[in-house]
Amino acid sequence: RSIENNYIKLLFSESGDLISLYDKRYGKEYITENMHSEIRAYHEDAGFFAAWDFASNYRDGESYVLLAEKMTTVISGPKTTMTLIYHYNSSYLRFAFTLTQDSPRVDVQT
Repeated sequence: RSIENNYIKLLFSESGDLISLYDKRYGKEYITENMHSEIRAYHEDAGFFAAWDFASNYRDGESYVLLAEKMTTVISGPKTTMTLIYHYNSSYLRFAFTLTQDSPRVDVQT
């Protein structure tokens, strides 16, 4: 699945990973093979102020790769938006990638 304008093309895998960010002006790909855009949830044991602070070793623990449950594309006037919805336990994450016609910018809203 992809969205594009005169300047940029974004390509997403079926699981919601951003796998290509291509700049048409310069013929340049910004996502390399060793880059990962997957969304992960990490388990961390609750401690004092656990809601605000992450332990320095939080990535050493258990993690889960989240897969997009829903991917939708909406074209509204000069804007095209790809929205991805992820679900983990009782939480939902929403990422919206918007390209505006005649603009070299990618807007990301979470």
